[in-house]
Amino acid sequence: MAKKMMHMKSWMEVAPSPSVLPLKPSHSPKLETISEDRAEGRDDNDDGS
Repeated sequence: MAKKMMHMKSWMEVAPSPSVLPLKPSHSPKLETISEDRAEGRDDNDDGS
């Protein structure tokens, strides 16, 4: 029985191309600070007396 010839590619031939990541866009959105509103008529510094 004759052996089948297999053509093996070297690792450089089958390696994936390097991925190029896009640069961060200069117009990226900025996050706003969320301020908490205190309930009207309530004082957090009240000592309970």
